[in-house]
Amino acid sequence: MKRPSVFGFAAFISAAWIGMAARAGETAAVSVEDAYPGLAGGPLMYARLAELPEGVLFRAEGIEITKKDVEAQMAGVPEDARGQLEKNKIFILERMATRRLILKAAGVKESGGKGGKAADRNDDEAKVGAWIEEAVRGVSVSDAEVRAFYEANKDRIGMDFDKVAETVKGMLVEEKKEKALDEHIRAFGKRMVIEVSRAWIAEQAPKALDNPVDRARRSKKPAVVGFGGASCCGPDTMGPVIAAVAEKMGDKAAAIAVDARAEWALAARYGIRAVPTLIFFGADGREAWRSESGMDEDGIVAKLREIAAR
Repeated sequence: MKRPSVFGFAAFISAAWIGMAARAGETAAVSVEDAYPGLAGGPLMYARLAELPEGVLFRAEGIEITKKDVEAQMAGVPEDARGQLEKNKIFILERMATRRLILKAAGVKESGGKGGKAADRNDDEAKVGAWIEEAVRGVSVSDAEVRAFYEANKDRIGMDFDKVAETVKGMLVEEKKEKALDEHIRAFGKRMVIEVSRAWIAEQAPKALDNPVDRARRSKKPAVVGFGGASCCGPDTMGPVIAAVAEKMGDKAAAIAVDARAEWALAARYGIRAVPTLIFFGADGREAWRSESGMDEDGIVAKLREIAAR
């Protein structure tokens, strides 16, 4: 038997390593979050940028969303609202994908809820409700968290702790459930392979990022964004506070105010449920903390300095 030469064996090993490296390169996918930090906030965050067939924007687990589907959604929006959505088509795609992924995870056919018998629609709603309950199962709030929230908002609440403790606890539980559900939906891309069109995302990203919030995030310094505006409860109270913070912090941090009603698409993209909402970002542009209640100037400045020191 002819013995393999040392050089032949070395060549075989070298070829094997090259092949393994090539295969590793094929499987190493770049996510939307990797390429465009902060662009997506839902299941597209961990989606892989891929070369998809012409017209296909999203693909996962047998679900496909096309450019025509997105345009059809746009066509159903009132004319005066289309301007903001033109810059946020990625958000429309993400909303469509979220709905279809939830329906599939809950065992509901895509046609469910569109016409059909009332009993079938009720059954579909029950399935989605059960899926949501399972996603947030185990969420709880401690007595210490209730007390801490009360102490931080005592002046605004204006009532003794014992009288509002249960109400506060219920509110905090619902907030935690919302956040848990958001994270569960966001992690779809970790639990399955989701692909989005690399070319379409590259075309849409500059439009979606052309706004005051994303410019602040890319400033390479801590930032706070106050989503506020006048409401049924009275005039905007957050705007003047943010202006004072901006003056005090100067070049050390970015501080901007956004009218949530006027910039409703941007507010929706950032998951604003109530005003005022304050979102703090680190110098890396990632969200560091948010508060769905007002803060005074000193509190905001202290939080910005805390984030800068991390």
